Amino acid sequence: MEWAVLGLFIMFVIVTYIVVQGTRAALAWRKAAAEGDVKVIRDIVEDSLGAWRSMKRPKEVSPDVWRGIQGMQIVEVDAELVRVSCQAEGDYRLVNGPDRVTERVCILSTTASREDARQVDWEEWTTAQIVEALGGRYRMDDLGQPLPIEVEAPKSVEAEDAGAPPAPSRR
Repeated sequence: MEWAVLGLFIMFVIVTYIVVQGTRAALAWRKAAAEGDVKVIRDIVEDSLGAWRSMKRPKEVSPDVWRGIQGMQIVEVDAELVRVSCQAEGDYRLVNGPDRVTERVCILSTTASREDARQVDWEEWTTAQIVEALGGRYRMDDLGQPLPIEVEAPKSVEAEDAGAPPAPSRR
């Protein structure tokens, strides 16, 4: 009987140690992110995107939009911002004859702080309410179709991208 109690006590101590270490690691990540550690922020964003990619699509989200979210990629990470890019299923149409080159353009952009994002009720608000709360920039034509908008170029090039050739111009 004493050996069983001793065994249970040892298991309790081991499990407690694991939980405490996990909590300390999580707090260290939060502190590093709050202090602006770009590598930690990048890891957190990559983990979040990985979780989204492996999630099952919620029924209320259309498959085209979900594919866009799952295809989200990190463009820029800085201590003050994270820039991501995603593309929903394209809507292709012929405009002004067939002599133009197909191009992808941005139709929605936003810059939001962590505090702004924390204020959003991601489960209950509509897409329009979320875009409004985060100060989304977009343009619509008279028929309600999205129009291209201008987006700022990334502020900095990270060290890991320094050796890569520049991205092609979109003019």
